[in-house]
Amino acid sequence: VQKGSLPNKALSDQHVVMATDYDVYVLRPDQSPEDRQRFHSMYGAVVECLDATAEQATVASTCFGVSLEDVFKVHCYCLNTGKQLTSLRGHHGQVTCMDLRNSPPNMLVTGARDKRVRVFDLRTPRPVLNQYAHPLGVSSVQMDDWKVVSGGQEGSLCVWDLRMQTRLWEMKPSKLHPIQYCHFRGPHLIAACYPTSTCSKQDLLDQHRHHADVKGRINVYDFSVDQTTHDVPDICKADYDEPEGYNYNINLAMPYD
Repeated sequence: VQKGSLPNKALSDQHVVMATDYDVYVLRPDQSPEDRQRFHSMYGAVVECLDATAEQATVASTCFGVSLEDVFKVHCYCLNTGKQLTSLRGHHGQVTCMDLRNSPPNMLVTGARDKRVRVFDLRTPRPVLNQYAHPLGVSSVQMDDWKVVSGGQEGSLCVWDLRMQTRLWEMKPSKLHPIQYCHFRGPHLIAACYPTSTCSKQDLLDQHRHHADVKGRINVYDFSVDQTTHDVPDICKADYDEPEGYNYNINLAMPYD
């Protein structure tokens, strides 16, 4: 496994994909651990993160001593043949997270320490979306047909619209810890904030003893809840069908807001 950290691995219904410092293997249920198949090996290129589906796997690695464009790359492999399908470029910092399993076919979303979220079409090497997202780097991502959810090292959680390439929603569940995990399904979104492995528990207790979430927290958001404010005085309501006066250059995030 990787030195000083938990092993990188990805699970699917048919196999397990796991990584050491430089090598990535696929293990199928009918195989013994000794028969695992190695499909990625690049000495000096440390495996940072990975994800997999039943047919494909994506591996992010960092390899110094080459051109800047080749330092941070994501490789896509076919698990049936073990052959590399494509190599994705465009990152300018360590790739810290990615989501292949939940993405639409031929799509991949990545987050990196260069503070950006990128969406790739696996049929082309360059990103189709390159969005500045979090000031301290991206720690967790997931996407579907029309949106991307990202979590940052600064502890904020964002929802991005792929069609307009704008941020729709932002929340900061924790003031102390990064978003280490986020996942959505239907109208529900789960976010987990907890200390990193390099953070001293005693230092946290000494500095933030009075914070309720010093050890971390898990938040669940339900976007199906009706949040319409009732019994609001008419003077506080706006009628968008009959706008009056100057709009003060207010730009709506969505045209139907």
